[in-house]
Amino acid sequence: KAEKSLGHRVALSVKIGGGGGYTGKGKHLQYGLDVETWIKEGLVDILVLVQDSNQIDVDLSSWQRVTAGTSCKIVCGTDNITKGHDLTPQEDAALARGEKLNLESGSQSTVDYCKRAVSWYTAGADGFHFFNGWGGPDTLHVIGSLAKAKAYLAQHGQ
Repeated sequence: KAEKSLGHRVALSVKIGGGGGYTGKGKHLQYGLDVETWIKEGLVDILVLVQDSNQIDVDLSSWQRVTAGTSCKIVCGTDNITKGHDLTPQEDAALARGEKLNLESGSQSTVDYCKRAVSWYTAGADGFHFFNGWGGPDTLHVIGSLAKAKAYLAQHGQ
């Protein structure tokens, strides 16, 4: 219905955790998410597999078997935040009152993202998904291809 009223195709992405070796059955089904069936029925255009911020290597083989013969792309992603937490209601209120808080924070660097790019593209990922930030303009210029990510790492002694 949306495609008809908009006059063009509407792509759908599905974002789930646990990219390494997870077939989509089991945990996701417990929440009513039959991702594997959706992909096989052609309903999903992009599958976003979210990794922990400390996880670089990924095994995409089980998802590649699920997406084989479909147009569904596999995209890997991670949280930009490496340290800290979402604000609690109390912290949010304190900040609104103008109080200074000593909140621990940390985020991915361009080198961190390039290490992931090399691993993920080598494993067969079609692209990146950013969450809670994106590492800045340098990151966007170098993670679009395996060659650029490798070159950036080499330039930065990695």
